Amino acid sequence: MSKAVSGVSIVLVFLVIFVGCDQARSKFDQIELGMSRGEVIELLGEPQQSETKTLGSWSGEVLRWQFGGQTIVLQINNDQVQGRQLVSKQ
Repeated sequence: MSKAVSGVSIVLVFLVIFVGCDQARSKFDQIELGMSRGEVIELLGEPQQSETKTLGSWSGEVLRWQFGGQTIVLQINNDQVQGRQLVSKQ
């Protein structure tokens, strides 16, 4: 019986990862450059990580959301999305 439970547990873990990845891609595809910070929060919820950064002449917020094995990373400047990435864990 423990082998059956173990097998089911493994399947559930993979399902959670794949559903999270699909959810990340779906959400990411809805984010457009120029969207306001508020519009992004409405779509994704509060970010799991937020930090203020200065990179060369650019300064603003870098926000991160984790969905399964993928992370959505947005750069916000003047209350607008200036950059976006979808990063997969390796």
